[in-house]
Amino acid sequence: MHKYSTLFLSIIILFLVRCPKPEDVDEYQDSLPAIPIEWNSERSIVCYGTTLTWGATPSLGGHTGSDTIVQIPMDSTYPNLLGQELVIDVHNSGFVGWSSEITVGFVDQMIENMNPALVLVEFGLYEFLADHSAEEAGANIDTLLEELGSYDVALVLLSFTNPTLIENTSAGHPFAQKLELAYEYYQMLSNLALKHNVAFVDNLLSAVWDNSAMLMSDQILPNNSGNIQMKENVFHALHKTYEANGMLKE
Repeated sequence: MHKYSTLFLSIIILFLVRCPKPEDVDEYQDSLPAIPIEWNSERSIVCYGTTLTWGATPSLGGHTGSDTIVQIPMDSTYPNLLGQELVIDVHNSGFVGWSSEITVGFVDQMIENMNPALVLVEFGLYEFLADHSAEEAGANIDTLLEELGSYDVALVLLSFTNPTLIENTSAGHPFAQKLELAYEYYQMLSNLALKHNVAFVDNLLSAVWDNSAMLMSDQILPNNSGNIQMKENVFHALHKTYEANGMLKE
């Protein structure tokens, strides 16, 4: 009996020694592998995307043609909040109501003016809201990634949706009747990330997608709280990249 008690005690001691204390657990252990980035004080991170990146929504009429725009305070948008965590400059290069097809023509200007070392690419939402096919949107985003890839920049492709968000969408959500299309967009974006060999972040709207407290009155685009959550999502997903490249503020 004594030898079994000793064995049991030894197992408990081994367990306590080998298991990390709560404060030793890496909060970012599930973030994406680090992306090597060459940068200096003259280079930046650019968040290149749609209204979702810029931080605005039509104030009337949902997304049915109203030209009245409401923007949340610029310092409350997810790119600007991200910039508060990093020593490298972060630029908000979001476009209200612009498709990926239009923004291809502005890549040269963005690169010249902002000199990015890393570009976070968020497109597809405008086409999704306008019920364009994922195939059509994908062709434009493919061209955009091809153009961006011709420069000396690291790329990360962001998705506004993922299977978990789609599966847990409530019946009253504005996208409830578009879930099949949403899944097609997710597949398209994930396939493009593989094709262009770029990192893929699909949790941009996690905890935001179907959370009325995080959304503007249209129940589609994030409000201030939603942008804070988006920043947390992107910061967490790419934390190893920021850390490995010395981008984190102390």
